[in-house]
Amino acid sequence: MWKLNLIALTLLAGAIALTGCKNEPTDPPGAATKPTTQPATTATQRAVGEKPNIIFVLIDDAGWGDVGVYGQKHFKTPHLDKMAAEGMRFTNAYCGSTVCAPSRAALLAGQHTGHLYQRGNGGPIEFRKDPKDITIATLLKDAGYTTGLFGKSGLSCNTMNPQRVLDKGFDRFVGLTSHSMCHRHYPEFVYDQTDQRTLEGNEGFTGKHYISEVATAASLKWISENKDRPFFMHLALTPPHADLMVPEKYRAPYMGKFEETPNTGGYYKQQHPKATYAGMLNFIDQKVGEVLAHLEKEGIADNTIVFFASDNGPSWEGGKAPEEFDSNGPLRGGKRDLYEGGIRTPFIVWWPGKVEAGAVSDLPTAFWDFMPTACSLAGVDAPRWTDGISITPTLLGEGEQAKHKYLYWEFYEHGGKQAVRFGNWKGVRLGVGKNRNAPIELYDLSTDVGEKNNIADGHPQVVAQIAAMMDEAHTPAEVFSFERGFLREKFPLPAERYLPKAKLIDQSNWKVIDASSESKFNGRVAAQAIDGNPHTWWHTRWNGAQPPHPHHVTIDLGAAQAIAGFRVMARQDGTDNGRINGYAFYVSDDPQTFGEPVAAGNLEDTINEQQVRFTKPVTGQYVKLVARSDFKDSPYTSLGELNLLAE
Repeated sequence: MWKLNLIALTLLAGAIALTGCKNEPTDPPGAATKPTTQPATTATQRAVGEKPNIIFVLIDDAGWGDVGVYGQKHFKTPHLDKMAAEGMRFTNAYCGSTVCAPSRAALLAGQHTGHLYQRGNGGPIEFRKDPKDITIATLLKDAGYTTGLFGKSGLSCNTMNPQRVLDKGFDRFVGLTSHSMCHRHYPEFVYDQTDQRTLEGNEGFTGKHYISEVATAASLKWISENKDRPFFMHLALTPPHADLMVPEKYRAPYMGKFEETPNTGGYYKQQHPKATYAGMLNFIDQKVGEVLAHLEKEGIADNTIVFFASDNGPSWEGGKAPEEFDSNGPLRGGKRDLYEGGIRTPFIVWWPGKVEAGAVSDLPTAFWDFMPTACSLAGVDAPRWTDGISITPTLLGEGEQAKHKYLYWEFYEHGGKQAVRFGNWKGVRLGVGKNRNAPIELYDLSTDVGEKNNIADGHPQVVAQIAAMMDEAHTPAEVFSFERGFLREKFPLPAERYLPKAKLIDQSNWKVIDASSESKFNGRVAAQAIDGNPHTWWHTRWNGAQPPHPHHVTIDLGAAQAIAGFRVMARQDGTDNGRINGYAFYVSDDPQTFGEPVAAGNLEDTINEQQVRFTKPVTGQYVKLVARSDFKDSPYTSLGELNLLAE
């Protein structure tokens, strides 16, 4: 009986607690590490006065060392340097993750990747409807703020659903919802609320309307329209993410200043990648300067706090040269690493008259701290389930600053990774997909910020503490696993993507015996094109040297078969990267000798299933598909499924 009474009391307490915040999720995740969140303190309210406007500017794939005040010497960022001189610069600030989608989700949802729903890149995953995945936009909207998102939405990875942005608390939206589409800086359209507004003359790689220019212009207009009431604005700009492209006026100062190696494979074929990358940071710097100047012009700078950060560390994609530019400074690694170079971010906060000019803070802070910080500034209590702490006392120099017991990250690519920062200790565990108790590397960041010396053997007790923290912070993910990454089968494909059923040749004895290349590092091997699962796919190699077109895959059917044609389905994650156009299909009894193709031509640029029927059936044990992905001028090939039609 006492057990039943205890359960009843627990449920009653939970029900009472839930009444405190109408947007609290009905199934709040159990935050294993429960740092003290700060309600809107009297000291904070005295310092703030009326509700301040809140702006968070987030850029894409810039490193800790890509800003002048963080050590960049190869190009200049005068406006960001001025922002730091007039505000506060953090030296121990961290992103939400080491890739886009989960990092942005952590910022907006106030949770680390051990608790988030959107814990990685991939597929059609997007924030769930309220009351799940409550965002800071919703909380601030409930607190009387008008809200706007301009640029790259962090509420999804790949979706064509702009309504989700409005559903999750944003009153105004001008931007894109697909991270894949955001690889192109000249997209053919932009979402304006839920409408697709055509960007005349844009063709992806070329055009007249640079998407981050469009987003910034819309954000400035919106600021002017809402200057007389409190607002929250999230400006999410896509540079310097590959493709490496920027309007010429931003690149021109750097042309001829670097020894260039043209990028010829993957993303845009950029002849001047270094000058372009420097130009993209120049663009970012000038846009931040425009935002701050606009606040001054409208007379609202003194009541507006502006945050600036990058979503993860620097990448090597598109021909970038992070090592030559010292984009990660003294830090180890970059994008997709959980070493410091992958997750530490340049973080600057500006608020004239409130945040001390020229201040530098070494407080360890992470993206999930933004939610309780913004709530504190707005004068409302932060939700109990956030993993964050308010850093308002540090920003305003008033009150006692709470500190994290530890910071935690997990990552579902490259075999699965976990990391913990615990004081000055940093623990990194690799290969989690194969071994949840894999050895933990240990570094002392106070003496080894570059994480060069693994001292785990000398500190077994610290390693044991970090292992316990990793276990404590991780909760089971709904649509990710360390072993397999994104669980695509959780998202059934629409029926209209499939052709009417036809008699297909059984695949159970098929085996790939040759492929021009495979993307083995992330598991996109050729065998996934014949595994019967459209949520997996073959992708040709894209890291390192790019193998040239055409690409091919050769399959042993196990026995001679009468083949009437073939059926293919493109990769199903919402991107056209590597989608097949030109093809030639061969059938033979000898895996070393293929004569003339039995069919050749072009496929459509579609995500739906397509099939090609031969003039007459052809018999053979071996088939070979040769393919080109001429769409979007891509050097890759990818294929979700390959089936053969029976007679």
